[in-house]
Amino acid sequence: MFVSFYPPPESPGKVMLTEESTSNGLNKDLRNGNTTHSEEQQYGTRLRLLNNDGSRDNLILLTGIKELFATALPHMPAQYIARVVYDRYHYSLAIVRDPVKVVGGICYRPFLEKSFIEIVFFAVDSDQQVRGYGTKLMNYFKDYIKDTFNITQFLVYADDFAVGFFRKNGFTDEITLDQDIWGGHLKDYTGATLMQCTLIPKVKYRQIRQILEKQKQAVKNKIAQTCKPPIIYRGLECFKNGVKSVDPMSVPGIRISGWTPQLENQAKDIKRMSHYLVMKEILNRLKSHPSSLPFHEPVNGDDVPDYYDIIKDPMDLSTVLKRMENNRYRSLLEFAIDMQKIWNNAKIYNKSDTIFYKSAVELEGIFREAMFLKGVRL
Repeated sequence: MFVSFYPPPESPGKVMLTEESTSNGLNKDLRNGNTTHSEEQQYGTRLRLLNNDGSRDNLILLTGIKELFATALPHMPAQYIARVVYDRYHYSLAIVRDPVKVVGGICYRPFLEKSFIEIVFFAVDSDQQVRGYGTKLMNYFKDYIKDTFNITQFLVYADDFAVGFFRKNGFTDEITLDQDIWGGHLKDYTGATLMQCTLIPKVKYRQIRQILEKQKQAVKNKIAQTCKPPIIYRGLECFKNGVKSVDPMSVPGIRISGWTPQLENQAKDIKRMSHYLVMKEILNRLKSHPSSLPFHEPVNGDDVPDYYDIIKDPMDLSTVLKRMENNRYRSLLEFAIDMQKIWNNAKIYNKSDTIFYKSAVELEGIFREAMFLKGVRL
């Protein structure tokens, strides 16, 4: 899911892990937002700091977090994941539900002498992503590292589908940390993006939601102080005379309010922004794949005369894009249904030993993994 490859060679120095540092932190944070107190009591949700110290309890939980990363990163060699997780220079922060089920975790390596942290793996169980555990875990991790080690720099290699998550959590691909500090310690991985997060010492990241709400309310209060009293206009009389429509800009008060048709379109774009960007990211990745060319446009019935006799519900990438642009997909699931038709149709019409069938299978695997990482199971 989110990964930087291969552990750097330098020893991070001694890092002390204490149960006290977690008992009153995330355990309390998990009750804020989507997770209720009764839910915590029911499932025993808690946070654990882990390192391979040889203890039975830690090894059990490290095995759980290893399995979580292996599920979230199906193309990552299981042996490599195990080597990193069990390595004594690497540490993990795990969200655990009773008795020992790991539902989220972050594996990292501290470079204390260099004053930065390398995030190696980050994943949350797909069943738990709707609870916001990913952001909560990241916010706790930021506070823990900042307050414990006085370190404010994180580095991570993120794959295409992880970049969006990290951006939302304050990471950027504009690296300001001097390469002399981290060069040679991080493995450069083709196809991944190096990202950096610089923490603000005064910010309590576990309270970021409350901080933003206060800032938002302060802005609203300031606007209210500068706004003029509302003006009430008479209703339009023209409709009584059979008029069916009017120019919105001719309605009294509209023009001086600052409203324009362009603002209406921008509002629609903002509403669709969340899952639209996810769909476009996935679609662009598939269209750029060498095997996707046969699926870019509708099948030409003149070239393949019997195609539409066999395939009654055709679909292709250009049609999906048009539907996206016209706001036809109200959810990622609706988008996934149309995308799946492309692969299904190719496998129905073509024999299993053809390039078209094999390309569909390959692209379907890429697509399903992408959707799984976005929390959609197909």
